[in-house]
Amino acid sequence: MAKTKVEDEVNAKEKPKTKTKHRGHQEGSINKRKDGRWSARIQITDPITGERKRPEVYGKTRAEVKDKLTKMMSDHQMGINIAPDKITLSTWIEQWLNNYVKKDVRQGTFEGYETYFRNHIKDEEIGKTLLTKLTTNDLQKFYNSKAENGRKDGKPLSRNSIRLVHFVINSALKQAQTEGNIPRNVAEFVRLPNNDEIKQKDMRVLSPDQITIFLNGILNERLYTAFHLELGSGMRRGELLALRWQDIDLETCECRIVRSLVRGVSGIVRINEPKTKKSKRNIILPSSAIDALRIHKVNQTKEKMANRKHYAENDLIFCDELGDFLKPDGFVKSYKRLLKKCNLPIISFHELRHSVATALLSNGTSAKEVQELFGHSKVNTVLDIYSHVIPEIKNKTAESLNNLLPKQEIK
Repeated sequence: MAKTKVEDEVNAKEKPKTKTKHRGHQEGSINKRKDGRWSARIQITDPITGERKRPEVYGKTRAEVKDKLTKMMSDHQMGINIAPDKITLSTWIEQWLNNYVKKDVRQGTFEGYETYFRNHIKDEEIGKTLLTKLTTNDLQKFYNSKAENGRKDGKPLSRNSIRLVHFVINSALKQAQTEGNIPRNVAEFVRLPNNDEIKQKDMRVLSPDQITIFLNGILNERLYTAFHLELGSGMRRGELLALRWQDIDLETCECRIVRSLVRGVSGIVRINEPKTKKSKRNIILPSSAIDALRIHKVNQTKEKMANRKHYAENDLIFCDELGDFLKPDGFVKSYKRLLKKCNLPIISFHELRHSVATALLSNGTSAKEVQELFGHSKVNTVLDIYSHVIPEIKNKTAESLNNLLPKQEIK
């Protein structure tokens, strides 16, 4: 017999009321862990795969976890992937690059990070490791292996390159920790290989005699002045190729370095701000470089007149026959062709810059002066890079002091 409405009401009154508080749909559960931290999970359904997931967030306080939980639910409703237990390190770094880095840094900086990620992390075993399973030991082994044979040709990866790879990983993991996707940033506890552990290839430089041979051997080349100016200033390749006539005062010999030419991943050449704040600088050029620039300007004017219908007025000092930017890769190919023509060692263009610094330091120029000329952020950078020259400098200093002090005869 069916219950009447009155009987239902009576039965309801007789049932004891419970004080259990039920969570709303996807409200999540917040708990205190044994280590003192707080954590929370929610149960969600992947909108694409239909798979049920229980992502977790962590925090020092209950309020912090509650805020993260609220954000997690909001992100899920917006279609953002909030289940890091299924995300690999490479997947997360890609998200970090596109969602956080791209909008906050210059295009050249972004492309630099992206290049290090693509060349050294993306397809490596470390990149395939799940974000939540990554350990400090995993990263330590990864960096150590890079120090042994991290380059594509099997040679050791440079210390600076390893630091940049670490910067990308560490920054991405820091963001993952901030969002509560991982309990801690395991990259903070690795020890990067030091100078002795990284078998750096020996720095190759041209000697002063070889520099003379080089300049004499290319005297009639179209880009002779570019290499003369490089050897008279030690500029970075991008700084040299971005120079405009407005940047140089031929009377005072002053040169203002305020921009740099870069080639993006897509191959497009563009102008950027200099590498660092210290890179934007004023330098004094040697008179021989000024003389070469005067001759170069006359030759460039003749070239401009011969191609006046199609010439681009970019005010560039070093450009192609139509006034457009020189492509960095093409410029380097021309440089190596000229080295070969002069029967000189085929060193990189950056090592030509090193040749200038080495010659200056060997002749008594202080590390501080080289730092200012080259646009390094710290003088320690000079001391670190050119440590092979320091003993020679110390010997010359001791010899100078020896000449200054009186000799005492031993009786």
